[in-house]
Amino acid sequence: MTHQHPFRTLLEKEYGYVGVCEICKVYHIAFKNIMFCLNESEFEWFRQLLTEKRMMEAYETPHGKELIHYTPLSNFYLLFSYTELSELLTLLNEVALTVEARKMLKNVN
Repeated sequence: MTHQHPFRTLLEKEYGYVGVCEICKVYHIAFKNIMFCLNESEFEWFRQLLTEKRMMEAYETPHGKELIHYTPLSNFYLLFSYTELSELLTLLNEVALTVEARKMLKNVN
């Protein structure tokens, strides 16, 4: 994927990062071997979906995955361990706080 817009990393951890394109305002959420590119409302929707465990249920696998997340795509699912879900939510929640703080600072100036 070629992306020629200015990209700013908002948060980086050993298991992933979140950045945003300064022009199109698309958030790039890279987590382990998955990458989501979401606009601001999609980002918040996805964060709430995972927080509330909507579209998700227990799904034991022999590979340590314990949760299945249903996606809008037919026959495409995301599998998480409880630890992975916690890591991804930590990443998303920290970015959400950062974005909200930046918005408040812009309104103050």
